Amino acid sequence: MRLPCGGLGLALAAFVSSWPAVGAEVTVPAEGRSLALTVYNQDLALVRDRRQVVLPAGETSLAFADVSPKMLAGSADLSGAGIRVAAQVVDFALLSPDSLLRRTVGGEVTLMRPATPNSGEIPVRGRLLSEDGPILDIGGHVEVAPPGRIVYDRLPEGLRAAPALSSQVTVSGAGRHDLDLTYLTSGLGWHAEYQLFLDESESKADLKAWVMLTNASGTSFQDADLTLASGDVHQAAAPVDVGGDRPRMLTVMKAAAPVQPMSEQAAVPEDLSGVALFHLAGPVSIDDRQSKLLALFVRAGVPARREIAGDPLPQFLAGQPFDPARNRDPSFSRPQSVLVLDGAGAQATTAPQGLVRVFRRDGAGIPRLLGEDRIGQKAKGETWRVALGRDGDIGITRIQTSFIPPKTGNAGPMESAWRITVINAKAQPVTVLLREAIPAGTAIVEESLPHRDGDARQAVWPIKVPAQGEAVLIYKVARGDG
Repeated sequence: MRLPCGGLGLALAAFVSSWPAVGAEVTVPAEGRSLALTVYNQDLALVRDRRQVVLPAGETSLAFADVSPKMLAGSADLSGAGIRVAAQVVDFALLSPDSLLRRTVGGEVTLMRPATPNSGEIPVRGRLLSEDGPILDIGGHVEVAPPGRIVYDRLPEGLRAAPALSSQVTVSGAGRHDLDLTYLTSGLGWHAEYQLFLDESESKADLKAWVMLTNASGTSFQDADLTLASGDVHQAAAPVDVGGDRPRMLTVMKAAAPVQPMSEQAAVPEDLSGVALFHLAGPVSIDDRQSKLLALFVRAGVPARREIAGDPLPQFLAGQPFDPARNRDPSFSRPQSVLVLDGAGAQATTAPQGLVRVFRRDGAGIPRLLGEDRIGQKAKGETWRVALGRDGDIGITRIQTSFIPPKTGNAGPMESAWRITVINAKAQPVTVLLREAIPAGTAIVEESLPHRDGDARQAVWPIKVPAQGEAVLIYKVARGDG
């Protein structure tokens, strides 16, 4: 169906009349914008903000409103078909009582004096001399902090209700344009939190991974596509704070928003030059000063085992002189209890660094916390080791039974012998990994049980201890003439 020429002409006239005047500042509206966030776990985020705006041809000043107050100004990049950017300025001068005073010094204001304690106000004109006080010149008299409230004639130039990116652009053709703004900002971050629920045998665990997303950027983000970046992204020194009207970082968070339901596979990571990218399904909204818990992934029936390991003595103790008092008061310690998730089944994908909490249900079916630990980023198939704390049912005593010191200083032949007793108060047998530091230049010459080599010049003995019983390890290290 063809429109009458007159109707088409009226439509075109209405559209053209909506164009801003050439040279006037054009505010790029936030309504209907498309947002995408890439949030790093280093208080850093990359924002992509796509909007539409009607622009006249020629040189125009654009105000991209509702950007983050913590934008890194040098990272801002504005682009669009037919748009050439000549200059960009990030306006951090926000509207506030202090900024109003500061920007109005030297200008005329109206002071609304209280007429009586109970009724009315009297308007009095004056000139603002200083924001400190404030100090006003009223009728040739200088008054410091006069009673009443100040009314301003107009909003000072350069003050905005919200931060904005101002750009001087040249537009090749008038009409509707798609603009893409990307920038880095601080104030957005995330960390992973894991929940492990052990079964009764402690041989399997259900693993739930969550993401705590935090927004202290000074602005809200609605219906954004969210990507989480996990990895060590090098950052240069922090930019110098511009001070003045720029707001300080907000440290008080709102209550966390409702948790999103967890799916069997909520995010599939993509590797980008050593940085794992987790693309979360569905748009995400997060207000300023808000923390939100989001589902990352879930795994059922992950193979698990508990490892009990004693701490080694420092190497200088392993080779120190024999002291008979040590026989009367031997050193005593309790081993670490560590939950091990073997790489073959612990995680089918990369897992970001975060906090792991381990639970097991008691006899009444109530989950109880067994311990928590932090893990670094885990690659696909990598083993997890989660420290749960000291095992109060197992004790380890060490006694140095003999020592032959070197004849001169620390050089020459040396021997040191030790007796280690492991006591188990549990109702079931356990295997305890005894780790002992072996001083440099020495070797194990006698041992009651075979060992295997560990990390950092350590020897490891797997000691099987019977239920409510004990086991003993005896070993000797020696150094020759070298």
